[in-house]
Amino acid sequence: MMIELYKAIPKKVRDEKAIDMMLEDFQQYKEAEKIKKGKEKHVDLNDLEREITQFIQNAYKQNYIAPNRYVSKKERPKWRFKVKSYIKQLQQIPVAGNEGKRATDLLEKLYEMLCYGCGYYIFNTDNPFRSIGMEQVELFDIILKRKFSMGINKETISSALKQIINYHLDMDTLRSYLFNVFIANLRTVDAKEIAIEQCHQFLMGLKQRTITPEETWVWKDDEYSRAALRSK
Repeated sequence: MMIELYKAIPKKVRDEKAIDMMLEDFQQYKEAEKIKKGKEKHVDLNDLEREITQFIQNAYKQNYIAPNRYVSKKERPKWRFKVKSYIKQLQQIPVAGNEGKRATDLLEKLYEMLCYGCGYYIFNTDNPFRSIGMEQVELFDIILKRKFSMGINKETISSALKQIINYHLDMDTLRSYLFNVFIANLRTVDAKEIAIEQCHQFLMGLKQRTITPEETWVWKDDEYSRAALRSK
């Protein structure tokens, strides 16, 4: 039976899966697989950061939907696979340490870009999150867990609140969904008290400002929203 099963496996598959090695020396096969998996998990953050930074710049310049000399016509529809790959690779980097912080920062930049794509066309879709097969709340939760695992303070709370309030939503997401994710990640009484304090500060800031209709929910420190408003 085993011989017949072996014969039924195409040669190409046998070579790719190293079936012959597995049958000849199973222990050696296991060691080789461990080494292979170790290499696959290694992420060169410097190279990845340069690639993601370039990708995000091209996205904001609409180089993935408009004819240009920076992103070829053939490559433009592949943006969703790039984003999925970036998110997967960044999640493989441990949260702690300088590299972990850089990885989290890059995830935040990708999240901000996808949110922006829900309000302005930068890809060939009006729902970038759906295009990459991920819900907006899912990626927001991933980012919060990474940030909060390194400590919850006024800065991280304030940053999270701004992301909830400032960023565009996709058509499947309500702002309350993001607030629910935010609250669920506040695991301690101290964290909740800091969040309440920061919310009060935001409310006071809103009351002190004169908000025009088109500026509602848009804070002045949002670079891309400012640029969009100026172009109107």
